[in-house]
This record gives sequence, structure tokens and C-alpha cells, in this order.
Amino acid sequence: MRATKTSSIVIPDIKGVDDQGRFYSSLSELHHVQELSKEEWYSANLLWWESGYGGTTDDEAMIGDCDGETDALIGLAFLDKVILKRPQLRIRTALDCAAGVGRITKFVLSRRCSGLITLLEANRHWSERSRTYLGRKRSAKCRFVNGTMQDLDGTVSPQSMDLIWFQWCLQYLTDEDAILALTGARHALTPGGVIIVRENKPTVATTGSSRLDRFQMDTPSGTEGRYDITRPRAHHEYLFRSAGLHVIYWEEEERGEVMCAALETEGGMGVVKYR
Repeated sequence: MRATKTSSIVIPDIKGVDDQGRFYSSLSELHHVQELSKEEWYSANLLWWESGYGGTTDDEAMIGDCDGETDALIGLAFLDKVILKRPQLRIRTALDCAAGVGRITKFVLSRRCSGLITLLEANRHWSERSRTYLGRKRSAKCRFVNGTMQDLDGTVSPQSMDLIWFQWCLQYLTDEDAILALTGARHALTPGGVIIVRENKPTVATTGSSRLDRFQMDTPSGTEGRYDITRPRAHHEYLFRSAGLHVIYWEEEERGEVMCAALETEGGMGVVKYR
């Protein structure tokens, strides 16, 4: 595999396409387009996220269907595997990044975190609605913060979180901002803490191609009316390395379109399992 190197980070040879039929021959080309279009794309996403996927329930608005709890329990099972491999992990504080209405907090973090959970959400409407969605008892152990993922360094104290959760949110950031978000998360981790990332992966159904090693990007000009990017494994790993993180546990849903990664800071406690 050909690769170029910037500073100490190897930029992998990853190609991709967008929903306008454009072919990208490298990540450098992608990054150039992302930089030129970021303001326009983020503005479109801001408008889209006011209602999300729509529907009649908060879960439908968050993920497009009513299987919010079912999906979250898959994430909980993944977390439990990480805990089994890391019995010394104590989850006293947790951060739900781009929390939306609080689905992950409700079905995952509140079941494993013994202390304060911080919900970080850029949209005030969803942040306010999360209090009702979570209910009085859960909300009492939560802190609600209005802010973006890429500004984590300015909103979350260093070394304050035992567990940080990203789910279906890094795909709405450019590579540069995804690295900023992950770097901020690294700074916020307590020693021995863990970051969980659950994101979509390319599939034949979603990309229309058997080349699952390529990214697929939607733009506001397409049918979805928003910007998002589905990254292959090597692409995600590049983002993690660029943020000073490495994978300690990796899992992909065999019949689904979701990948799960547990991350720690470089120089952490070592690899547990990588598959």
C-alpha cells in the first residue's frame, strides 16, 4: 500500500466517492474539498439537525427508526466486553458526545457509570429536550453542556472522564474536526480511561460498491440534504492515530453497518484484543 507521511503520522492510501459522482484519489484531495466546503456543509447540517430524521418519537428523530434501545444495548454489550478485558476500569464519570436527546446516556452510560454523566450537545433544542427524555431520576446525575465536539478542550476539564462515548457523530465532521474532537477527548480522559467510538462502516448496500475499503461521502446537494462521510477501518484508524489514540478492542457487526472501537491514549495499558 502506498502512503505518504506528514510529521510522524502516515497518511494511508485511501480513495472514495461522493453522492455527486466525484471520485477522490487520496485523502489529501478529500481534505482540500472538506476545507473549501466546510462552512456550507455545516450550515446545512445545522438546519437538518433541528428535526433530525423526524418521526413521531425522540428515538426516531435520533436514528431514523424506533430501535433506539435495541441498538444501544448492542453498544452496552460491547462496553461490557471492554470492561471484562479491563476489570480495573472504574467508570465514575462519563461523557456523551453529541448526545442529542440522550439515548446513549439513558440506555448505556446510566447503567454503568456510578457518578456524574456529562451530555455534550451543540443544539439547544435537543439538550433541553433530553431532560424530559431521561426523566427526573436520571437527569439528577447528569450535567448538560451546550457545545461542539471539536471544542471539547474548551468545555471539558482535562483528565476528568473515565469513559467518553462517540456514536454516529464523527461522520458529520470533516477529518480535521474529527481529529480535533478525538484529541480533546484524549485530553479529557483520566489515566486508564477509555473512549468508545461507534460509527457506520461502508457496506455494499450503502455504497453500491464492493470496494469496502473506500469512504463514501454525502453532500447537501444529494438526496439526504446534509454532509456526512462513512469511513472504512483504515480511515478511522488514521484519525485515531492522528489524535494520539490507539485501538485496544475492535468489533464489527457481521450483518450490520456499524463498527465499534475502544481507544486509549498512546502509551496506555496495552492492546487487549484487535480483530
